Amino acid sequence: MREKPHPIIITGTSRGTGAALTRALLKPGNRLICVSRSRNLDLEATAAASGRLGSGLLFDRIHAGAVVFVFFVAGAAGVFLLHSARDYRELLLAATLVGLTIGAEGDLISYLVRSHFGLRAFGTLYGIAFSGYGLGAVIGPVDLSACVDRHGSYDLALHVIPVLLLTASALTLTLGRYRRSGPLDGATPSFLGGA
Repeated sequence: MREKPHPIIITGTSRGTGAALTRALLKPGNRLICVSRSRNLDLEATAAASGRLGSGLLFDRIHAGAVVFVFFVAGAAGVFLLHSARDYRELLLAATLVGLTIGAEGDLISYLVRSHFGLRAFGTLYGIAFSGYGLGAVIGPVDLSACVDRHGSYDLALHVIPVLLLTASALTLTLGRYRRSGPLDGATPSFLGGA
């Protein structure tokens, strides 16, 4: 029977000795938990920007529900890969998939609200939808920490998060057709020549 790898916690992994130690220990069988005051912003920014640009281009050509489905499935695959990654390349792929999803999800809220509800109450509806997104960004890390405190590892969370992403991706396929209306849905703001 193969023994489960023990976690190795390394601090200061963004550069210098911590980064070198991380590279040296990043081998099959080791379970690394890397902590740093600074993040690898190059990788995060590249993945998020690619997600935003890619999703925006796809939204113009394909129904947003199908695009969101693909990005959320990619995010689920990324989180699953984070749990099972055995080398640096797999971790980079996992981070890229998660970053693509994060980049896409921020932009999809305004697009979906506008496409399905129009502009008449856009501010209110977008505010409600974005508040849910923000609430998740606050509650998620707290729940993740509580899970680690209770179970001693990220294992449970890294199994639950992909299931939640896959459920959300399936729900996006149930989105109906876009609202058919003019660009301002009957509203005539004064700066466009209305009264």
